[in-house]
Amino acid sequence: MDERSLRVLEYYKVRDMLENCVSCGLGRERVRALLPRTQATAVEEMQNETSEARAALDAGKQIPLGGIRDIRPAVHRASVGAMLGCDELLDVLFTLASSRRLKKSLAALGEAYPVLSDAARGIDVPEALERAIEEAISESGEVLDRASPALRGIRSRIRSLNSRVRDTLDSIIRSAQWGKILQDPIVSIRNGRFVVPVRAEMRSQASGIVHDQSGSGATLFIEPMVVVELNNEIRAAVAQEEAEVERILMELSGRVGAARDRLDITLATLGRVDFIMARGKLSQQMGASRPVLNSEGYISLIGARHPLLRGDVVPIDPYLGRNFTTLVITGPNTGGKTVTLKTIGLLTLMAQSGLHIPAEPGSEVALFDQVFADIGDEQSIEQSLSTFSSHLTHIVEILKQVDGSSLVLLDELGAGTDPQEGAGLAMSILEHLHATCARTVATTHYSELKVFAHTTEGFSNASVEFDVQTLRPTFRLSIGVPGASNAFAIAERLGLDRAILDRAQSLVGVGGQRMETMIISLKEEHERASAARSDAEALRARYLNLKDKYEAQVSKFAAERTEIMRKARAEAELVVREARREAEAIIGRLRTAQAEQAARLSTPASADSGGADEEMRRARRDLEALRDLARELTSMDEAPDVRGAQETRPEHAVAEDDDDSAEMSLGDEVEIIALGQRGRILERTGADEFVVSIGLMRVNAKRDSLRRLRSGSGDDRRKRTTPGSAGGIVSIESEKARTILTELDLRGMRVDEALDAVDKYLDDAVLSGLPRARIIHGKGTGALREAVRDQLRQDRRVASHRPGEAGEGGDGVTVVSFQRD
Repeated sequence: MDERSLRVLEYYKVRDMLENCVSCGLGRERVRALLPRTQATAVEEMQNETSEARAALDAGKQIPLGGIRDIRPAVHRASVGAMLGCDELLDVLFTLASSRRLKKSLAALGEAYPVLSDAARGIDVPEALERAIEEAISESGEVLDRASPALRGIRSRIRSLNSRVRDTLDSIIRSAQWGKILQDPIVSIRNGRFVVPVRAEMRSQASGIVHDQSGSGATLFIEPMVVVELNNEIRAAVAQEEAEVERILMELSGRVGAARDRLDITLATLGRVDFIMARGKLSQQMGASRPVLNSEGYISLIGARHPLLRGDVVPIDPYLGRNFTTLVITGPNTGGKTVTLKTIGLLTLMAQSGLHIPAEPGSEVALFDQVFADIGDEQSIEQSLSTFSSHLTHIVEILKQVDGSSLVLLDELGAGTDPQEGAGLAMSILEHLHATCARTVATTHYSELKVFAHTTEGFSNASVEFDVQTLRPTFRLSIGVPGASNAFAIAERLGLDRAILDRAQSLVGVGGQRMETMIISLKEEHERASAARSDAEALRARYLNLKDKYEAQVSKFAAERTEIMRKARAEAELVVREARREAEAIIGRLRTAQAEQAARLSTPASADSGGADEEMRRARRDLEALRDLARELTSMDEAPDVRGAQETRPEHAVAEDDDDSAEMSLGDEVEIIALGQRGRILERTGADEFVVSIGLMRVNAKRDSLRRLRSGSGDDRRKRTTPGSAGGIVSIESEKARTILTELDLRGMRVDEALDAVDKYLDDAVLSGLPRARIIHGKGTGALREAVRDQLRQDRRVASHRPGEAGEGGDGVTVVSFQRD
């Protein structure tokens, strides 16, 4: 990126704000090296990191970064054999302990924070090294006695020798011999040795070594001969202590150096995590949001604020890059033109640096290879450059480097010279930039540029608004409308004589007045369009809200219906199983009745023949009712979904008896429109209300919620009974025997249809007394054959079954033998 542009757009000030958010030198180093990136993948990765850090902070997650030191120099020195001091080893210890806590916290974040939790893997803490330093070095930076057994022993001996010397000296200063020659009865230390203060004139009476004297020379500090040997021993022990301490420090330093590779990786990860969390903190402080990135040169900022402004900042909504690529901003001084330029440029640089931007969510920022800015007055006395020359020098450099992937920001283009020539030069420069496909934003006061931007394709005007009544700028940005100068209105408000104003307007000419009138008209039209757009957006938001509520209700009803149907099906399955057991019991009753009838036929007229016939008819009716119930439960399982019930309703269902105006009666088959389910009317509970049976469910329904499908006056399968005859069971059995076939052909049927047909055929075959039968299913893929044989294998009515022989149809036929009592 262009260094000068970074400076004039105040990028480094934002970087300083980010530096204030870091916790350690490792993160600070990364912040100071931060520059905008141009690769889309790299920028997206950094934005992901910043978003995750912001989410963790917003959720109150604790990311402990305290106690981390930049120990890289110490680790490097240790790796080349240098000895680290206690303070340096303490820094290593604090950093290792902090790393361990941070690793634990990051790992606990889980899958919701993949970037941060994954960073925990890069933190490798040498725990043995941490324990070794902790055991050897105190928090005050001293080597502890427990660092080694040898050090403990040496220090114990030193303490013992010191105690013996003090005891000897105490006895000396209390003795009569030394008492008369001492300056003071005290013990001092000089050059690491214990001494007593002796008056200089009494030197000849003191047996010992002089180590020092007072400034006046009146006192000599003498080591009595009786403690010289003890002091020598102490000096020797102290030398041993120093050697042992040095050995311990060298050993610990060697272990630090040996762990250099692990520590380098850990320190790099600590710096990265600190850098990521600093970006999250800055986002939180600024109330920023993640921008949407694109590579098409499209900028659309919503509610953008300059990050360095404080107080009540008026947000702006600048955009360019689709319908137009060059934006010309006009308006009064101090109205916010330059701030708009800097906001667009600075937020672009922030986004490309992986930072969130102070704008509303949904704001879009393009990725540019270069961002050029010529803003402010940088005239140079030394180089004899005027304001105009300074600006033009920078613009010349920009024009040499600009291309289609550049963003160019020009403040007061063409200012500082003759207005006519400056306007012409400005238009030419903007044309050239537009031809290179660069995205350009320029501010100006020239009226010629307003007309130029209004009439040239790919250009658009914009203005910062000014309140003529208060004579203050509003700082609001309006795109599509050029700014009026408001000079005459301001002069009039300030009390300039009317005659002077009239003369000024006449000097401007008709063209200038028409220009101002056109600008005012355009502004009014723009305000009306903005108001209409706001109303449309409000209506759209209301529509979307209602749509969401409707869809939520539909989803809720569908879920409730699904749950109801699930429970109904579960109950239906229980009923079907019970029905099968009852069917088997009925068949048993029929066989018993058949046997009794056969016995009666072998004897003279029996008085109980009527009872047996009635038992036979009752069993037959019960069996038929169970079959109808099973069919209804099966049809309930196949019912269409409520949302598609109306669309998928078969045409023949309407054609059957779709007369909504007809009076409904008990037994009529009806459809409940809202549920898309068929049922039968069981009873009338009011003038316009019925109880409808849907399988096992009973539903109360209004007349207008029902559609009649079939009248109940015809045959009702539940009410059908097998007519009796004078011949009783013999007539029923002989009728079945005359009509039933000894084989059942299933070819062409689906598996479920075939299994229903087999079940019905087995009932009829048992009632008719067939000893065996052939079931023709064909060979095909074998699916139907296996399904039929599996059903026969589980059916209690079947005594045995086998594949057909060569003359019976082979494996395409199954021969069934029935149970006989």
